[in-house]
Amino acid sequence: MKVVHDVLTELLSEAGATYTQIAETEIGGQSVLNIEMENSSPWIGSHGDTVRALDMLVKKIAEKKMNPSGELSEDKMLVLIDVAGYRTKL
Repeated sequence: MKVVHDVLTELLSEAGATYTQIAETEIGGQSVLNIEMENSSPWIGSHGDTVRALDMLVKKIAEKKMNPSGELSEDKMLVLIDVAGYRTKL
């Protein structure tokens, strides 16, 4: 989980995002990293498209960092990236 958190923090920093915190919770056995920020709508996007893309990007980068050989792993990354609770409210 630390790798995912670090990747998310680095991406947000590089994008110039201002956020108050990244809260870690667990829902149904899945870890949730919720980005709390004042102006969340650009990071959520139309119908949640941007937050879903951010989720996928963070997971892919974290997978590469955790498994640099590129071999397929049976372990699924049970983590959800959320912005202002948008995805967990659905």
